[in-house]
Amino acid sequence: MFNQPGLLHALLLALVVSALYALRKRLPGTQLGRGRDQFESAHGRRRRRQLIALECTELALAGVFFLVGGAKLIGRHDMVELFRSIGVGQWLRYVTGIFEVVGAAFMVVPLASGASSVALGTVMIAATLIELFVLRRPPIAAMACLSAHTYVAWSRLLHRSESAQALTPSAMGPMPADAPTMEATPADLPTMEPAPAGQNEAWNKPRTIEVYIDNHLPRDAPQMPHIHDSPALSGNHQPGISDPSDTHSQDDALDADGLDRRNFLSCMAWVGTGLVWTLSGGVPSSSRLGAQTPKKGELFFMQISDSHIGFDKAANNDVTATLRSAIGKINALPVQPAFLLHTGDITQLSKPSEFDTADQVLREARTGKTFYVPGEHDVGVDGGASYLERYGKGTQRGRVGGGWYSFDHSGVHFMGLVNVLNLKAGGLGSLGAEQLDWIQRDVKGLSSSTPIVVFAHVPLWSVYPAWGWGTDDGAQALSYLKRFGSVTVLNGHIHQTMQKVEGNVSFHTALSTAFPQPRPGTAPSPGPMVVPAGQLRDVLGVREVHYLPSNRHLAVVDHTLSGNSPDAAFAAGEAAARAHASSGAAAGGAAVAAPSAPGDVNIDNFAFSPKTVTVSAGSKVTWRNRDDVPHRIQSTNNKFAPSPVLDTKGVYSIDLKEGGEYPYFCSIHPMMQGKIVVTR
Repeated sequence: MFNQPGLLHALLLALVVSALYALRKRLPGTQLGRGRDQFESAHGRRRRRQLIALECTELALAGVFFLVGGAKLIGRHDMVELFRSIGVGQWLRYVTGIFEVVGAAFMVVPLASGASSVALGTVMIAATLIELFVLRRPPIAAMACLSAHTYVAWSRLLHRSESAQALTPSAMGPMPADAPTMEATPADLPTMEPAPAGQNEAWNKPRTIEVYIDNHLPRDAPQMPHIHDSPALSGNHQPGISDPSDTHSQDDALDADGLDRRNFLSCMAWVGTGLVWTLSGGVPSSSRLGAQTPKKGELFFMQISDSHIGFDKAANNDVTATLRSAIGKINALPVQPAFLLHTGDITQLSKPSEFDTADQVLREARTGKTFYVPGEHDVGVDGGASYLERYGKGTQRGRVGGGWYSFDHSGVHFMGLVNVLNLKAGGLGSLGAEQLDWIQRDVKGLSSSTPIVVFAHVPLWSVYPAWGWGTDDGAQALSYLKRFGSVTVLNGHIHQTMQKVEGNVSFHTALSTAFPQPRPGTAPSPGPMVVPAGQLRDVLGVREVHYLPSNRHLAVVDHTLSGNSPDAAFAAGEAAARAHASSGAAAGGAAVAAPSAPGDVNIDNFAFSPKTVTVSAGSKVTWRNRDDVPHRIQSTNNKFAPSPVLDTKGVYSIDLKEGGEYPYFCSIHPMMQGKIVVTR
């Protein structure tokens, strides 16, 4: 079904392929037009060359079928005669021409080229048979195209199928019906040995960490630890009391569980700070701090989080100074960022004076605009009214609360979300129906090749639900973004860096500028963690983010204020917290201090003690906050008035005259729940 090609055909084909190449470079999932990363691994270079060869073959096929299909549709004389010779009728010429042109169009799109090759390969099989048995001539051109389509279909579809199988629960074997939610626990996480004294320079040396996130996961991908629930967190075990240092038996368990370690991609990974993650061919590579200088045309911005202005406890008695140090670190960069993102908990108690101090320090930054989203500490007193008065101009409002918004910068679409309002007892962060509807409408008109950056305070993924580290409806929000090729989610709240890659979405949590919190399960509870003297700045920091339009992915660099690895300081703080909990349990039988009188409820270690208190009608119930963070008592069914925000040593009392049960929770940290039983 092909005539003999000539010089004119070759020139025309070259022009068409050149135009398709220019178009292909703008689409997600391509390697064409990208430079080689100097930190790219040997495997990454080999994989990138294979993808480039594959894409060149696809463009050549697309060019051929655009021309041949177009010739059929416009009724070129030789095509009309060809189909007359076949003897079926000219309707077949039109059908074949449409099929070939549409197939060529899909061949240009990397994510659709495999399916297109299967379809066009079917046409070539039919063409081969017609050439052999109807036209009685050798099907040289048809066989050549069929071979090329087979190569493309094999490369695209088979590799994609294998990757999908490796990353689905079915590939892991049967899942128990009562399988717990997948969370990070210290028993599952790769052990991070503290850097020896004087070795921080070695810690900052360039390293390459390969995490395969494209659909073409090779069989020889490096094996990564699979993160799954630890036995230490099941049954009667208390989080954080088991010894996290026993990694040998844990590794054996991981090997014995039959799980493919490449399933790491559907889980989460601990990472240190100080690495820039740049993606090339779906393979992230890393470089040391300070090595990522913005290129011409590159968007560069900073993320800071959890300033907690007003906090003055043992974990950091001068949070204003450390925020100012973070701003100084930003100002010292050779190129200033386009803007700042602050991902919440600007203040400790949302007092006007705290907001004023934060504003004063943040104005010292030499960057442009600062974009904000609130944390639970910014909205706890008045439901976010003070925050919205300062930072809510031009944002979306709901029936209760508001403050979410979006903007565009340098081809990237940014979405600032609010997931700290209207929290429910026992729940996690929440976006709510109104905001979810807005998210769906906000991205409706965007091209799927548009890079998306979502920033919110509480992580949109379930980091550790037992501590409230997740968002109940985060998965629903992210489902509206699944058609986009590059989605980056930036969060705060947990005061430490964690990363997770799931399909087209990369998740990043940030260090605080105020104080650290323990890593999940390594201490009895979350909250401000005291680290050894001189190591505080090892666990505080800022984040820089780079976007180069030609790459269509974002590179993330986390800086500690000291420039040192945070691992040793985190480990020391967590060990001290466990020792404190163990000594408390040995002395009093419980980690939480016992109440001093009937009807008293102590708040300590993010828990109510006792969790259920029984009093007679007319008796007083009193809560006393012994934590280093504020809490707010709220009736689950609105049977009594909520408390003010109780800072450390704060007290709140109520009288209950009617018998019955009165469940309640902390409206700032809703995983904290308790109950009052009133007897007549």
